[in-house]
Amino acid sequence: MMITINGENFITDKEMITVIDLLNERNVSTPETVSVQVNGSFVKRKNFNTTVVKENDEVDFIFMMSGGSFPDDNKTFVLHPTSTISTNIQKNKKES
Repeated sequence: MMITINGENFITDKEMITVIDLLNERNVSTPETVSVQVNGSFVKRKNFNTTVVKENDEVDFIFMMSGGSFPDDNKTFVLHPTSTISTNIQKNKKES
């Protein structure tokens, strides 16, 4: 079976594979620090064990990173304008 992980083709001989299986196969040592999207939809961490990835699915592992800081004005935040996080931040600013 072939799937795409973070833009790269990944081939597995398994006929069925879950998100947690993929994280293990890719040697992700701390899956609790990773957000996962399958075909553009976020998978809840509690569903990693039951969400099955299918042939030709597109999977993105989004790793959490710490560090950095906001500038003093607390207004500068660089994200892709169509990202889920960016959209939610913009919506929350409008509601405030």
